[in-house]
Amino acid sequence: MCAGHYVREASHSTDALAKAKDFDLVFTEVTFPGLGGDEYIDALLKATKAKIVVVTAQDYERKGITVIRKPFYKRQIVNEI
Repeated sequence: MCAGHYVREASHSTDALAKAKDFDLVFTEVTFPGLGGDEYIDALLKATKAKIVVVTAQDYERKGITVIRKPFYKRQIVNEI
């Protein structure tokens, strides 16, 4: 699914926020070490103009982002790309 795309990983919210500004599309989980939940998504929305797609098992909704619930299908991810 990542063929032809530049992908970076982050293991902490601070790292994710710093990297997000360089991308057009951000796939993330809403639960992260450091900031989590709405606090993390608020900061992410401020840090980037990228389309944000949250992939989570949680029942989560938020204006301004796309949410894909786990388990998910490959076509859901491809559709967002």
